[in-house]
Amino acid sequence: GNGISGKVKQLFERLGGDINRIPAVDRLRKTKPITDKTGKILGYEKRLPIAGKFTEIVLPKGTHLLEEAAEDDSDAEEVLAYLYERSPLYLECDFPFLWTPKYPEHLIIPFIHFGKVVGYLGRNINKKSGANRFIQRVSPDYMFNQHLLTMGESKTIFVMESPMDAILLRGIGTRSNNITERQGNLLKISNKNPILIPDQCGAESLPFYHMAKEQGWAMAVPDWPYKDAGEAIT
Repeated sequence: GNGISGKVKQLFERLGGDINRIPAVDRLRKTKPITDKTGKILGYEKRLPIAGKFTEIVLPKGTHLLEEAAEDDSDAEEVLAYLYERSPLYLECDFPFLWTPKYPEHLIIPFIHFGKVVGYLGRNINKKSGANRFIQRVSPDYMFNQHLLTMGESKTIFVMESPMDAILLRGIGTRSNNITERQGNLLKISNKNPILIPDQCGAESLPFYHMAKEQGWAMAVPDWPYKDAGEAIT
C-alpha cells in the first residue's frame, strides 16, 4: 500500500488531494509492529531504505532540445537522424531528448523526477562498445521514470533495464541488469505490480529472474529473436 489510510486518507482526499501523486519517499510508510506473546506492541520494524530523494542538477552549458538544436547544428542533426533510424516512434513519444555541444556525438536523455532534472544519460551514436559509449550523471539508485510508481490508475508497471526501452513502453528503467536494494524496496512499497522485462542476453537476465522469483513478481520473457523490448517494438 501507500502508507496513507483511514481518517488521514479521507481528510486528504476531501481537501482535494490525490495520494497517488505524492512521491513515495514523502508518504507515511507503515512498519510492522513487534509484539510479545500477549500481543503487546514493543516497537516497530525499521523502515526500508528506498531510492526517493535526488539532488537537482544543472545540465551542461548550451544544452537544447534535440530537434531545435538540429535546425542549426550538423552534429545535432546527425544525432536526430540516429534517433529516427532507431525508430520514428521516439519522435512521437513527446519525450524531451536533448543535445549539448559538450558531448556533440551523444544523444542526451534527461532524468526528470517530479519536474526536476536530477541527472542524465548520454549515448554515443558512433560507438557500439568501449569507453565513453555512455555518460551518466545520477544517483546509482535512481530508476528512470520512477515517478510513474505514484501516478496513474494502472496497477501494473513494466520494469526493464534500458531508459530507451522505458520511453517506448512508458515503463521504468533500472539502468542496469542488477536492481539495487533501494530500487527493489521502492518497487515493493509502491502501489504497482511490477512486471520485469530483462534484456535477453543470456546470463545478463539472471538478476532480474532472481529478483522476480524472490519477490513473487511477474517476469515477461517472450519467445522472440530480439535483444530487448525496445528492439521488438521498433
